[in-house]
Amino acid sequence: MTTKEAILNQQEINRNLKSKEFKQNNMIYKRINDLNTFASTLDNETYLSGTDEYGNEITVIFDTIDLLHWIDTKYMKRQSKKYIKNL
Repeated sequence: MTTKEAILNQQEINRNLKSKEFKQNNMIYKRINDLNTFASTLDNETYLSGTDEYGNEITVIFDTIDLLHWIDTKYMKRQSKKYIKNL
């Protein structure tokens, strides 16, 4: 394969990956399959990192106060218990 063919092939792969990420209203849905890093800073930022469904590294940065406001950990724990119970 020539260099030009390799570049064109990679561009096609990138277009396919981007089209899979493009959803209604331009919303991007990603799944972090392997969550491996958590950090919360004094600058009110919380980082979650891991690998996505394609094995690529991904980091999501949240406003810590917003995250604490919106995340319902009690509900998450109840749902997790239901999931584990059904295994």
